[in-house]
Amino acid sequence: MTFSLSFDENNIKLISADNGDSVRNVLTFVPSKSLKSGSSFVWYGTELSREQFKDGTIMTLTFEVSENAKGTLPIKLTYVEGDIVDYRLQNVDVLIQNGSIVIE
Repeated sequence: MTFSLSFDENNIKLISADNGDSVRNVLTFVPSKSLKSGSSFVWYGTELSREQFKDGTIMTLTFEVSENAKGTLPIKLTYVEGDIVDYRLQNVDVLIQNGSIVIE
């Protein structure tokens, strides 16, 4: 599984990307070496069963927001078809609900 992350580097800084509870101890997480916009995050595993997976958090992102930031700062995760497969190595369509940081 591979996701790419994009965000406004002028106003927010990615501090950390941590493996989520739904895949921890199941898939090996390889975060990007640089936590910049455009970074990719990869999970891999072998000989996995359907029972090992559960709904929940895949990744937790922590950001630092600039004091000068204003308005809505979008954070977007994307993937390319074929980047996410199930335990049978069949493509999985994932619904991503992207978010934002809102500065009032």
